[in-house]
Amino acid sequence: DQTIPHYLDYPLKSRKEWEEIFKPRLNPDDPRRVPDVDWPAIHARFAASGHPVCLFMDGYMGWLRNLMGFEEFAMLPYTDMDLFEEMVETLTQIKLACLDRIAGKIKLDYVQYWEDICYKNGPIVDPKAFRQVVCPRMKRVNDRLREEFGCKLISLDSDGDFRTLLDGWIESGVTVFMPCEVDANLDINELQQQYGSRCGFLGGIQKKALAEGKEAIRTELRRVLPAVKRGGYLPHLDHACPSNVPLDNYRYYIQMKREILGCA
Repeated sequence: DQTIPHYLDYPLKSRKEWEEIFKPRLNPDDPRRVPDVDWPAIHARFAASGHPVCLFMDGYMGWLRNLMGFEEFAMLPYTDMDLFEEMVETLTQIKLACLDRIAGKIKLDYVQYWEDICYKNGPIVDPKAFRQVVCPRMKRVNDRLREEFGCKLISLDSDGDFRTLLDGWIESGVTVFMPCEVDANLDINELQQQYGSRCGFLGGIQKKALAEGKEAIRTELRRVLPAVKRGGYLPHLDHACPSNVPLDNYRYYIQMKREILGCA
């Protein structure tokens, strides 16, 4: 409850709010989206640091869900498919315009998308609408990231059970998925067996185990050990660390990660 937003109302309710309030502000050519800065100096600083450079791309659906609410967004492909497609296309044009502004000026090591549009029983977006509307547009952006920016590591964050959408995302160019929530019936070993040759994963460790004590922590880490040995997987909590986890338990978790999994 301390980290989950609670909404009183949602500002985007229909085409009316989209056309009158939101779309006018979503001009992909607005120069304020990417500031006019000393890009050679920024590139040199990044290169000298030795740190990977990440471009956060937000998403195509999670942002809309936040503005519309769970139910309105879930019903949108059925109530107004044209509006759903127009919204996703607008966000796509913004991403492409931003890439125009930084092309040839910065080297990208990886890209991060955020798309929280799944819950424990599956996606809240219609899978057919996702395939028809989102996947082709995401592929346009990801193809450019690979071909023009040389970016091969494209990561996507979606809570819940995202398995229904995985094939579409992979075909669109996503290469890494997180957080692989255990409470959404996701098992990192099963995910690897089914998709491990096509993508990688991050997360997959039951966060609630940290509050249960040392034995539960060791048991959970041993559960994901086969996935670590297979590779293509970075073991991590399957979301933020809960507030009821004692600091000593978290320290023990880090210690056991080193001893059992060979990593921190």
